[in-house]
Amino acid sequence: MDTHNYPDFPFLDQEINEIRRYFDQADQSRFRWVGPLKATSYALYVRVRVAVFVSGKKGWKDYVVKRPLGNGEALLEDDMQKLRQLRGPHLTRQLVLANNPLEEPLLHMNNPDELLPWGDQLSNSGSGPYPVPYLLLEYFENGTLGDLIRKARAQGLTRLPDIFLWGLFRCLIRACFDMQYPGSERETDQERRSRGPTMFIHPNLTLENVMVGRSDTSFDHRCSPILKVAGLGRRDSDERPYGLESEKENLLAAGMIMQNLIALTDSEDEQYKERRWCRPRSAATTQEKFETFATLLEPSLTEEDIGSVAEPPFPWVGSMMRYAVCKCTAVNPAQRLSLDSAVLVPMTSFGLTRKVEQEDVAAIRRLLERPT
Repeated sequence: MDTHNYPDFPFLDQEINEIRRYFDQADQSRFRWVGPLKATSYALYVRVRVAVFVSGKKGWKDYVVKRPLGNGEALLEDDMQKLRQLRGPHLTRQLVLANNPLEEPLLHMNNPDELLPWGDQLSNSGSGPYPVPYLLLEYFENGTLGDLIRKARAQGLTRLPDIFLWGLFRCLIRACFDMQYPGSERETDQERRSRGPTMFIHPNLTLENVMVGRSDTSFDHRCSPILKVAGLGRRDSDERPYGLESEKENLLAAGMIMQNLIALTDSEDEQYKERRWCRPRSAATTQEKFETFATLLEPSLTEEDIGSVAEPPFPWVGSMMRYAVCKCTAVNPAQRLSLDSAVLVPMTSFGLTRKVEQEDVAAIRRLLERPT
C-alpha cells in the first residue's frame, strides 16, 4: 500500500498510515478511511466511515479510532476502564463494531453493522491484529464546545440565545449526575442513586472535553444539541480521580464552562486565579452574598461595595442563569449548589419555558448546520 504524508500531523505519518492500511484493505463497500482528526501528547484520533442500514436503506456513519502515542498505553487503558465504569446519556461511549477491520474476523451477529455500547455483547476491543490497544468512539460532527464558541464568533454572534444556554446548562448538569450516579437510560434517577455515588472527579472538564451532538425532538434537546462529556481518563499517572468533594468539583467546572459560553470566549488560561464578591439579583431578597470564580459575570467589588453597581456585565443574562452559574462556581464548596438542586434549576427556569423567538431559532440552526 502507498504511504501518505500528513503535514498537519508532523512525525505521525507512520502511526496514521498503520491504521489506514487496515481500512484501505477492508471491504470498501462497508468501510472507508476519512483521515486524522487530532493528536494529543498521548493519543492519536482518526476518523473512519462505516456503512449502516436503516429501514433497509444504506447510509454512512462516522466513528473515531483513538490509539496511544509514546508512553500513552497506560492512560488509554485508564480511559477504557472509566468508560466501562461510567455510563450515562451525557457521557461519551466506547463502541464495538462487528467485523471490525482492526480485529480478527471472529464476530458473528445478526446485524453485522451494529454498534453496541461496551460490554452489552462483546468486549474484545484491542485484542485483534492491530498491534496496540485502541478505542472506538462516537464521532461528533459539531466538535467541542470550544469549536462551537469559535464558530459563533465567526458568524458574528455576540451572544448565544437564552433557550440555547439553558439547554446546554442542563446537559452539563446531567453529565455531572452521570459521573456521580452512572447507569443506563432505562433506569430512573432514584434507581441509579440507590447504588451510591462514585466520588469521581473529572480530571479535565473543560470546553475541549465536552462534545456537541445534535438537536432532536425531545424536551431536553428541542432547542439545543445534546452534550456528551469526554476525557474521563487520567491525564497523567499521578492524578487521583476520586474525592469526597467530587460533586462540588464537577459542578464548579460545569459553571466555569457556562461562564465561557455566556461570554463567548474559549480562553481558560486565567480561570480560578481571581475571585469576586457577588450577590446575584435573584438572591437579593435573602441578602445572600459569596465569593465566586465566575469573574466575567460579576463586577469587581469588595464585600462592602456589593450591591452598589446597578448593571453587571452581560446585562442580558437572566437573574436565574446568573445566580445558578455563580453558585456553581462559589469559591467555598459549601456555598455551591448541590447536585440535587442543580438538576432542578434548568427544568424550572424561565429559560426553558419562555417562547422561542424566531431569530433565536435561526441562530441555533446556523450554529448546528452540518459541515460539508
